[in-house]
Amino acid sequence: MSTTPRKAVRRATRYTCAGRWPLLNARTRSLFPPFACLFALSPVASAQQPEPSPAEPLLLLCTADTLGQLHPCGCASKTGGLAHRARLLRDLAGDQPALRLDCGNVATRSEEVEVVLAAMGAMHYDAMALGDQDLALRQTVLAEAERCGVLALSSEPAGDALPGALPFAEKQVGGWHVAVLALSAAETDATAAHALAPLIVQLGKRAHLVALLSRLPVERNREFARGLPPEARVDVIVSSVGPAPAGDPEQIGHTWLLPVPAKGQAVGAARLRRLPAGGLEVDWQLHAVREDLPPDPEVLFLVASHYQRLAEARRTEHKEGVR
Repeated sequence: MSTTPRKAVRRATRYTCAGRWPLLNARTRSLFPPFACLFALSPVASAQQPEPSPAEPLLLLCTADTLGQLHPCGCASKTGGLAHRARLLRDLAGDQPALRLDCGNVATRSEEVEVVLAAMGAMHYDAMALGDQDLALRQTVLAEAERCGVLALSSEPAGDALPGALPFAEKQVGGWHVAVLALSAAETDATAAHALAPLIVQLGKRAHLVALLSRLPVERNREFARGLPPEARVDVIVSSVGPAPAGDPEQIGHTWLLPVPAKGQAVGAARLRRLPAGGLEVDWQLHAVREDLPPDPEVLFLVASHYQRLAEARRTEHKEGVR
C-alpha cells in the first residue's frame, strides 16, 4: 500500500476532560480474564453498533517515553518538561473534545513515577501503554496510575504480575465512542495482529475509533497493520520513534501510523474526522514542547513539591547518618 502523509492541523481549540473512563471501574478491572472472555465482561459489550459517524472532529493528543524528563532537556532544542507540556496540551485542546494518550515509559526511577503520573493526571491523560521501564517499576507505576486516574494498558496477560492493568478501555469523548488497546514489545507483528483480531473486531463493531498504543518499532508496526484481517479495524497506531525526529504519518490499508518523539519533547496532534464512505481523515502535526511556553502553574507546583520532598528525604538521611 502507498504511504500518504496528510496536511497539518491548522486550528486547535480547548477541551477539559470531565470524568475518567466511567465504563471501567476498579471492580471491573479485577474481573478481566484472557481476551477470549473479555466481551461478556465489558459493561458496553452488549451495546449495539455505534451511532452514525459523529459530525464533529475528534482531537487526538499523544506523547511517548517521558523517561522522567521533568524539565526541558539540556540539548540545543531546549524542548520537553512537564509544566510546559501541560500548557501546550491545554492550548491545543481548547474547547474541542480531546483524547489524550501516552505510549508509556513514564520514568526510569521509582522516585520519578509519582510526580510524572500526578502531572499526567493533572493534564487529563486518559490512558497509557506499559513500556519496558514501566514494567520494571510495575508496582509503583500501576498504583500511581490508578490513583491519578490514568488507565494503564498492556497486551500482556494481567494476572498477579500486572494487577490493575487492562487489555483495552472504552470511553465516550464528545460524540465519539473510543476504544484503546496496547501492544507490548514482546508481541510479534503479524502474529500479534491475528492474535488480537477477535478483540479488535468486537471493539470495532461499537467504536467510532479504535486506537492502539504500540511499543513496537516502526517497521514492526507496519507489519502489524499489514497483518490485520480485513474485518479487524485499527484506525490509528501511535508509537514512539525514540530520540530521532518523527516522520510523517503513514497509511497502510485503513490504519494510520502516527510516530511521536520520545522524552515528551513534542506532542502529536491528530484532528480526526470520519468520512461519509467510512474512512478516517487525519490531519497531523507535531508541536514542540518549547522552553519559552509559559509553564502550567499546577504542574509546576507538582514538580517543585517533588524536589522539595527529595531534599527533605536527603536531609533526614544525612541527620540519621550523623547520629
